[in-house]
This record gives sequence, structure tokens and C-alpha cells, in this order.
Amino acid sequence: MPSIFNGLRLGHGIAWFLIVVGEMTGVPEAWARPSWMGACSRTDVVIAGMVVIGFTGFVTDRLLVILNNRLLKWSPQHNV
Repeated sequence: MPSIFNGLRLGHGIAWFLIVVGEMTGVPEAWARPSWMGACSRTDVVIAGMVVIGFTGFVTDRLLVILNNRLLKWSPQHNV
């Protein structure tokens, strides 16, 4: 179980990285596509999109840590 949660957290970080790359490269189905389309003229919208993506990634990572702490109390390696 500890290894599974380590893999989940690593995969989670890589997934959020790829979401940001997709947003920046202009993927048509991206979450914040309108914010990157007008990147030169709407800096406020781009920054708001960056904050939302960053905050969402942080919150979901913290949720994984909380789940990890609750499920792995029995593990001697558990010191997260």
C-alpha cells in the first residue's frame, strides 16, 4: 500500500504537469482554452487560470496525503 500511494502522488503530479502543458500548447479541448487564446491581451485571465489550476492541483494533492495518512496508520514506514 505505501508504494501504491507513492505512485499515486507521482502520477498525480505528472498529470497536472501535462494539463498545464496542454493548456499552453493550445489543445482545443483544454480547460482554460479561452484564457490562453488571448494571452497577450488578457493577462488577468491568464493569471486567474494559472491560480485555479495551481490551487486545484494543490488541493487534490493534499487530499491524497490525507487519504494516505488515514489508510496507512499501520505502516512502519508511514511518516508523511
